[in-house]
Amino acid sequence: MEDITKVDIDEFVKQHPEEDFLSSEEINAIRIKTGKSRIKARDFEEIEKIMEGHSLFVLMPSGNIFFVRSVSRYLVDGQSLMLFTNLHDCKEYLNMLYEQHGPGDWKIGIGTISIREALRFVREHRLFAAVDYATGPDMQAFLYDGKKQVWFSSLDMKF
Repeated sequence: MEDITKVDIDEFVKQHPEEDFLSSEEINAIRIKTGKSRIKARDFEEIEKIMEGHSLFVLMPSGNIFFVRSVSRYLVDGQSLMLFTNLHDCKEYLNMLYEQHGPGDWKIGIGTISIREALRFVREHRLFAAVDYATGPDMQAFLYDGKKQVWFSSLDMKF
């Protein structure tokens, strides 16, 4: 586990040659599919196939941090295990936490997890998996409901 605030993206990837991270082309293919106004079940099946066999990034709080929940060492925001296909989005999410809660004596590290292991985890703990959560006016993520065992887009959610 490394402190994400000190992680250089290219260096992290070089230091973890045993990990099979998604390529830029694969991430772009996922973004094209998730950028549609209506994402079909078949699109989610294709996205899951793209992620299969690759490592996703997951956040791991160190110690007790009052504003995040940790379930079996993984950061859970609300009811969602936060997963990222790339370190850039992962760091953006952490920057959002820093902006909301300010600096302090807290540290969140970064680890990796396979999509298969992540889905098993959220089914077991009856959580959601939020992949590539993005902030701002175009806030979007695609999610997996561990209870119902289905994928959906945050755009499909009714508030």
